[in-house]
Amino acid sequence: MSRSLIKSALRALAATGSYAASSELLAYIEENNISVTRSGKSIVLGSLSREKLKRCMERDHKVPPGTTEDALEGLTRTEALSFSTNEKVSREAVRSLRVAVKALHESPVMMGKSEHVLPPGINLDVGIDAASLFARHACAVQVENWEAFERIHALNFPIPEQLTSALVVYRGQPGGYPIGAARRFLEALEKPIYVFPDLDPAGLRIALETPGFAGLLLPPIPEIEAMFAEGRGLSERYLSQLSGSERILDATVHPDVRQTWNVLKRFGQGIPQEWLVQSPFVR
Repeated sequence: MSRSLIKSALRALAATGSYAASSELLAYIEENNISVTRSGKSIVLGSLSREKLKRCMERDHKVPPGTTEDALEGLTRTEALSFSTNEKVSREAVRSLRVAVKALHESPVMMGKSEHVLPPGINLDVGIDAASLFARHACAVQVENWEAFERIHALNFPIPEQLTSALVVYRGQPGGYPIGAARRFLEALEKPIYVFPDLDPAGLRIALETPGFAGLLLPPIPEIEAMFAEGRGLSERYLSQLSGSERILDATVHPDVRQTWNVLKRFGQGIPQEWLVQSPFVR
């Protein structure tokens, strides 16, 4: 997510009346079906639309409720992880109705009758109407953040056998590959969808909201517990996301999410997925 979009959204939330929204924010509001009173580029947020915008900002971009514009000033790239992952701060133009796909390390992308082994860090840019071309993949893995998607070949934990030939799909971001385009692509693919999320409350909630969600791609539970026990998690990251995720996660019956959520609650920490594509694990 671009810094300008974060600022525009925070200004809109802080406004007590009409607010002249940026084109970027208007597109985000439309993409997420947020109902606002609008006159030209000016919008007025009602109580329900205000709460929905807060939830969307936390869900998609890790911006905790109550964040102010002033809180964004002077952040280092590492500190910015508490608001948005680095890969979401981008000047890249929107790729309307397109998605980024690849395969896991050394596995081919199966497109139609052809197979392509892509070099590490390389992906295919395809339209959402091309989903049927990838039908030979038995399942897909959605990756939450761009840096982790680019470095999926460097996962520092074992990949389950049933996922080694999965199609890997980037979840998207406003200003880059649209989130809505990835959702439509996955829906059209009609395959079980596994999710490689941030290891935090918002990441688990995003996984549950993914079309066709079948399970998580994360380190085994004992490895997650060991990382937290060694103090390699972030308590602030966990606490800042509770208000928008705790109720949903407490109610889930999905075994993968339930088991992982119980570990997160026990340690009260979170880990950005970028740390899981470094070898060895580096904080």
